[in-house]
Amino acid sequence: MSTDQDRAASSGPNAPNGVKRREFLKVLGVGTAATTMLGCTQEKVEKLIPYLISPDQTVPGVSNYYATTCRECSAGCGVIAETRDGRTIKLEGNPEHPVNRGALCARGQAALQGLYNPDRYRGPMARKNGQLQPVNWDEALQIFAQKLGETRSRGGAGSAVFINQHESGSFPGFLDAWLAAFGMPPHLSYDAGADHAVIAANRQTYGVAWPRLDFRAARLVVSIGADFLDSWGAMVPQQLDFAEARADHENAPRLIYVGPRRSLTGLNADQWIDCKPGSEMAIVQLLGGQASAQAAAQATGVSETVLDAFAREFASSTPSIVIAGGGGADGLEVALAANALNSRGNVGTTIKPNEGYLGFDRMASPAELRALATRMITGGVSLLMVRGANPAFTLPKAVGFAEAMARVPFKVSFSSYPDESSELADLILPDHHSLEQWGDAEPVRGTISLQQPAMDPVFDTRATSDVLIAVAKKDPANAARYPTADYRSWLIGRFPGGAAALAAALPHGFASGSLAEPTTPRPVPPVHATAPIEQSSGNMYLVVYPHPFIGDGRGANKPWLQEIPDPVTKICWQTVAEMNPGTAERMGLANGDLVTVRTAAGSLTLPVLRYPGIQRDTVAIATGRGHTHAGRYAKAGLNPLEILPDGEDRAGGVAFVSTKANVTKAGGYAHIVTTEGSARQHGRGIGQAIAIADLRAGRPGYDSGNANAAEIAQAGGTETPAGERPEGAAQHGEEMPGDASHAFLPGMRSPVANDAQGEQGNPLSNDKGMYDPKHWSGMAKRRWAMTATPRTTSRPLARTGKSARSCPIEQALAPICCEVARWRGFVSSATTRAGKTAAPISTRASCR
Repeated sequence: MSTDQDRAASSGPNAPNGVKRREFLKVLGVGTAATTMLGCTQEKVEKLIPYLISPDQTVPGVSNYYATTCRECSAGCGVIAETRDGRTIKLEGNPEHPVNRGALCARGQAALQGLYNPDRYRGPMARKNGQLQPVNWDEALQIFAQKLGETRSRGGAGSAVFINQHESGSFPGFLDAWLAAFGMPPHLSYDAGADHAVIAANRQTYGVAWPRLDFRAARLVVSIGADFLDSWGAMVPQQLDFAEARADHENAPRLIYVGPRRSLTGLNADQWIDCKPGSEMAIVQLLGGQASAQAAAQATGVSETVLDAFAREFASSTPSIVIAGGGGADGLEVALAANALNSRGNVGTTIKPNEGYLGFDRMASPAELRALATRMITGGVSLLMVRGANPAFTLPKAVGFAEAMARVPFKVSFSSYPDESSELADLILPDHHSLEQWGDAEPVRGTISLQQPAMDPVFDTRATSDVLIAVAKKDPANAARYPTADYRSWLIGRFPGGAAALAAALPHGFASGSLAEPTTPRPVPPVHATAPIEQSSGNMYLVVYPHPFIGDGRGANKPWLQEIPDPVTKICWQTVAEMNPGTAERMGLANGDLVTVRTAAGSLTLPVLRYPGIQRDTVAIATGRGHTHAGRYAKAGLNPLEILPDGEDRAGGVAFVSTKANVTKAGGYAHIVTTEGSARQHGRGIGQAIAIADLRAGRPGYDSGNANAAEIAQAGGTETPAGERPEGAAQHGEEMPGDASHAFLPGMRSPVANDAQGEQGNPLSNDKGMYDPKHWSGMAKRRWAMTATPRTTSRPLARTGKSARSCPIEQALAPICCEVARWRGFVSSATTRAGKTAAPISTRASCR
């Protein structure tokens, strides 16, 4: 309960810009939240209804569904937004959409938290007396129009710059036309999370930025640092395609992952080859017959036997898929060499350029942003406008973008949220959230994905497109160019078939056609090449990688994404230094012990996380966290870009793996924020398995493991410790009758498999505790599996669940078993999938 003094302080003139009670009820409705607020205030409640004036097309308690387009990344997935009582309450993938086919990743689901984020700008702001202060829209538009006029009259229009979040669709062309009308150059379309080296290599090899990968047609998939199941490329369709390919067990492709850190893709691989950072080219040359296994072993630190077997398997497996990523300093060269390996019949079979994704075309490289920073420092930029991008945070601190941006005479931000870039702006014209505005995208050739408002705006924001039209109308020289009232009318005027065709397509969320937007690549300025990683100094290699949910930092202000455990490390709300357990043991480090990671660019002190899926001489840190001006939730963690040197690959992308670092014990301890209490079941029988034949016959079909107790005792093993044998343990077994032999196999000694460490695994690492060969439970004699596959004694279970079954139990279990089979190929909680909705899809006929 707040005190009277607290309430008085919070109502003063200097009170923080929080959500007031009536605004909270208007946005979130009444119920538990309202009851909570009433318990903490003395204000008299006048109305306990969600809206005094109900929005259009709403019936209290009845949901409307709007088909629209997700804008959380550049892929352009289709979503169904459920809106009840005028508020969007749930997002799911659009089952009919050709890109995501009903699936939706965690970032897409969390878009709701961007819509209702308490730190969103409530309205326009202008810098007065050195501080950003709220202003009304009339004043804000007048300031913007005045600055545009001054820039043009002083001859500075040619040096103005507009940085826009990368997106496909009509808006980039609309924006360039608006800039040209004011005499300004085309905008920079920036996506900090893109793999620019791979995009450039794909264009040179295949003629498109991002081809479709047909995993079903491949017999072998080789990923060289490309985390295609997590944050690399067109993530959702790649997840779906790979899961479907691996679910077909008889024809499923093998996956081999090459890289210094075992990512989510690596954890789903059949084999992990843990090479040293920066040595990937040696393995590509081995596969291409340009190097021997011995030479590759010397360069990578991988066993010659392993590499020789890998090369022989690759040569005998066709068709295949070879993809490369990872962000190394030689990223373009590695990607080009990997693409060249697909020339042996893969292009058109497993690599399909004609079915590629258009969301990666015409991106501005980080090298262009670094060159822009140089211009800003020297006074070469008269006016800077930024929308939906945050280069002050997403570029390495060594680039000095924030310091350079501060020297621009006037800066305008169209960001919906505070961030490190908008904090430096002189004028803020907050954009609508993507669920509040009109737009479109062309994610694949021949498909226009439609974006419509799912609800009225939460705050006093305006679509940037409408702001640009309004400002143009104030300019006598440009008013005639914009006869339409708003951007929605402009979109209708260019949509194939006009208003009638758009109205017919909106319920589906997409339409056939093309926006005819250019796809030619942008020129890359001279890059700031970095020296080979071996020439840097330090006792460990530094690997900086994008966080699977927060990415480059754009999701850090959404607590859902902070709270979801990393699918690999299980870390939440925290930045850690991932180290191999053997390396940590040698340095005397346990989980949570603080270390200092120091490079030529700076240092960070952060807790250690012992992770077996990392090369022994490597420390890995995820990006995305550690904001200073991005809202209350984004402050968690640290930003490794603060210690990453300013270096680029030949495509102009940031070289995330380009340096060594000195890692030293700092002293002190921090609790690890993780959901992983234990990686073992400890006899609790959490994960059990039973054959359908046993289920039908009513047999238990499992073994408790106690049968080994007498044998172990005779061998001189320890007796059952008091209290250690769980009561009723005979009911909790994991053996499946008819399954393969459970005799010990190297690397399968426990749920935390020794082979998670690749070729660096210590065969004695699990000979302790219950995995001691002399332990009473006999656990070392038993072989565990992390995933299960349903089986019958007569035939394999049908993958699709559509085959006729005589047994009702089989029919009932079919959907579950199908998902288990799918999970065997792809295990992640990052993507959800929605079925077709039974409710009709609504359209926003009059929403602005």
